[in-house]
Amino acid sequence: MRTALLVLLIVGCSKPADPAADAAPVASAAPEPPKKPPVSTVVAKGLAHPARALAMDATTLYWTNIGKQDASGHHEAGMVMKMPKDGGEPVAIASGLHNPDGLAVDGGHVYFTSRGTEKMYVLDNDGKVMSVATTGGDVKTLVDKKKQPTEIAVRNGDIFVIERGSWTPVKGSPFAHKNNPDGSIFKLAGGKGAPVSLASNLTSPHGLALDGSNVYFVLDEKDKGSSIMNGNKPLTKIEPRASLLASDGATLFAVAPGSEGAESKVLKVSAAPTPLAGRPSNILALYAVKNGPVLFTTADGELVNATDNKVVTNGLGEPRALVADEQFAYVGAGDKIHKVALKSP
Repeated sequence: MRTALLVLLIVGCSKPADPAADAAPVASAAPEPPKKPPVSTVVAKGLAHPARALAMDATTLYWTNIGKQDASGHHEAGMVMKMPKDGGEPVAIASGLHNPDGLAVDGGHVYFTSRGTEKMYVLDNDGKVMSVATTGGDVKTLVDKKKQPTEIAVRNGDIFVIERGSWTPVKGSPFAHKNNPDGSIFKLAGGKGAPVSLASNLTSPHGLALDGSNVYFVLDEKDKGSSIMNGNKPLTKIEPRASLLASDGATLFAVAPGSEGAESKVLKVSAAPTPLAGRPSNILALYAVKNGPVLFTTADGELVNATDNKVVTNGLGEPRALVADEQFAYVGAGDKIHKVALKSP
């Protein structure tokens, strides 16, 4: 009995027989599918100054650099720059600017604003609206002696500009100031001639957006939230306030910043604004693509699609400039410009 048991143990532990020489080979693991390209690609880096505004045409990306800041807080040596949308060497097409801000491109020209001279919250009323060919060359001054012209937009050759207005320093504090009610919204018909006022005597207007026939902006009202204006007529109120506007040509969208820990929201503007998306951090930029998504960036370094309330990508630093088409978004953050795919390849 012991002999039989020993034989069974030896047989059970023995090495299996090798397969026959003509046996089929063992199938290898399936090859891994090719990896998708990264969602975000840095197309420009090492910029001396951050992009304040972005604009683009079919082939080229443009942006404004605010310029170096001296010890008194004055911005100097600002520039308007361009590069191919797929990446390349940035080129300055306008330089030596005082605090360039808003930017728009149309018909072979780049239009931009220069806020003017600013030193430690003391503002000179020497802001300008300017233009330069997309190929570079002579810079033309279209309007001079304005009080902080900021955002700019173009429609059918007409130029629309927000003049933020002046301020008065508050005694006893070098950093505090009071906004004065001398801002305006004005138009340059055909991009030339004398400016035509669309709304005046405004206190710190902001958030310029256009559709096919209207001109929208935000007007803060002390202790009353803010009103979204259509020219000189109120459209709707946003409480506690609105900060940014964007239009896809048919629908208007706004940002309502969070207060006291509340989330920031993107709203579809109507008589009763409807929330589309929200994030716990501040929203820094908003853009609505014609026939495409509504996008925004956050202080947490995110690019978010508000249409489906999903994060497209993150890790963008402090993304304060944004422009997009149906396929790609371009984000200016710190000393970099990122190209972000909006659709899976």
